[in-house]
Amino acid sequence: MRKILNGLKIGIKFTFLCVIAIVVILYCSSVLRIKKTELPNDTTNKVAGFYALKENSMDVLFLGTSHAYYAFNPGVFYERTGLNSYVFAGECQPIGVTYHYFIEALKTQKPKLVILDLFSLLPSSQGCQTSGIIQKNLEDLKTSENKFKALNLLEDEGERFNAKFDLMLYRNRWSTIEDDEWIYPLETHFNSNFGYTAGWPGSNEVFERPVYYTSEQQKPIDEQLSYLEYIVSLAKDNNIELILFKTPFYEEIEDFKTMNMLQEFACLHELPILDMNLDYNKYDFRFDEDGDVWHCNVRGAVKVTNFIAEYINSYYEIESNDAQLYISDYEDLYFSTLQTLFWTLKDVEQLSKIIDYTDLTLIVTYPGYEKTVVKEKEQKALYNLGIDLNFEEESQNHYVAVISHKQILEKMSSVQAIEYTGSWQDHYVFVDTSFDQHTSIDDKEMTVDQKGINIVILDNFTKKVVGSICINTVEEFKIDY
Repeated sequence: MRKILNGLKIGIKFTFLCVIAIVVILYCSSVLRIKKTELPNDTTNKVAGFYALKENSMDVLFLGTSHAYYAFNPGVFYERTGLNSYVFAGECQPIGVTYHYFIEALKTQKPKLVILDLFSLLPSSQGCQTSGIIQKNLEDLKTSENKFKALNLLEDEGERFNAKFDLMLYRNRWSTIEDDEWIYPLETHFNSNFGYTAGWPGSNEVFERPVYYTSEQQKPIDEQLSYLEYIVSLAKDNNIELILFKTPFYEEIEDFKTMNMLQEFACLHELPILDMNLDYNKYDFRFDEDGDVWHCNVRGAVKVTNFIAEYINSYYEIESNDAQLYISDYEDLYFSTLQTLFWTLKDVEQLSKIIDYTDLTLIVTYPGYEKTVVKEKEQKALYNLGIDLNFEEESQNHYVAVISHKQILEKMSSVQAIEYTGSWQDHYVFVDTSFDQHTSIDDKEMTVDQKGINIVILDNFTKKVVGSICINTVEEFKIDY
């Protein structure tokens, strides 16, 4: 009997020690994670930033691949809709992982609408959906049953085991890990970009992309289509509106055929499906000016986000959970986007198109010059901005105008020098064209040291000064900073 009791005691102690060991390993794997913040695909910041959100604060979620986090800008989206949103997406994320991200999101959020990027279902995405990508997308999720189920997407049993415990993944370099490499999820890691990544424009050339005309269909991989069904069911079960979406990219004919099939899928499930590849010119999206082979840049993201925002405003009535909660953060993101657009301006046409997608006030001054290089095409570009100074007849006139949405709010034109004072967007504006040109905002000089049309740009949403430029009309018709 004593031997039996001793055996039970040993068994209980052993079991207890095993439980403690498992708890310690799970705890350390949850608390001590390696940062995966390589730009621009900063997986750690995107996932940790989602966990840092206040519960039930998001009205809209964007799910999917890097196509989503390059194309959807929550700052622009908030400015257009007044709704809180987050891009909970991952690099080349397989649709199966997206399904588990959706499950994870519903633990803390109750979105009214989900926009699902469809790229992971297309043939062009299959080559990048490796086991390494699956692990990368799942590593920063909190340890849970959902994460363990998601790891079953890994075919190799050894990879599945190691991926369950971050400490096992990095066992070969424990001794070399620096203190600043760890991330501690029990702390708050707020993502001020709300999951968005801004792509810097790499080209200002406009290329025509192939256009396909066929009704042929190509079915996605069965397992992937099943996960799409799961996502549709999960949205329906939680009374969440779902929009299927494809951002503009250089699609191949096989992608086009697969989108034909997904159009039919959406029809059968009574879901809206928006494919910006079908008529990207209609949305004024230009390759490669607004994006590269796969991803939107910051200019393209403004256009795509405006498109989806206008669609939602037209067809949905969504009341925000707490529209004021992150207003300053969304304003900061929106303003930083405007500044990026501003510093990538190459010509007057680009400025004109930015005005089409933003809410800006322009303070325009021109002191009159005898020599100009404004030709007919350039004159039309100025008219398109709302600047109605006729250089053929009035190039020597002094000119001051306040323009918003290409409409003139105030205007003065004279052969004599003009002095103007006013208040716009809570800013004090002073203009004096006596000595070439002088424009100040809140007593800060904003005149660009060039000869031509000086323009100070004010944002009507954040009420901040974006910057100033000069359209050089004397030496060469171009934008100077």
